[in-house]
Amino acid sequence: MTSENKSTGDVAEDVIAALKEAEVRSAREIESAKAKKEERIMKARENAQQIKERALREAEELKAKLLADARRKIAAEEEDALSSAKKEAEAIKRINIDSKVVDSIFKALLEELNA
Repeated sequence: MTSENKSTGDVAEDVIAALKEAEVRSAREIESAKAKKEERIMKARENAQQIKERALREAEELKAKLLADARRKIAAEEEDALSSAKKEAEAIKRINIDSKVVDSIFKALLEELNA
């Protein structure tokens, strides 16, 4: 019976050793999983930062484009307004010149009639 007890003790020691080994393996796997999780979190943060930076850059580019478009439109409208104002001024000049010519003709006619 002593040999049976000894072998039972050996079996118990083997089971305990196997359990300890399994515990150590589990601890390593947990640490590995934690490290992988941290790595995924870090990569996700980096990706989020890159997306944020790209979005900000694209927003700035769009803002600059819209501002340039608005400035071009304003410049074109100002040019159109200036052109219209010049045309109106020329028309008024012609009217004034025509008015002076008509006045001169009337004056000449009146002088002829009075003469």
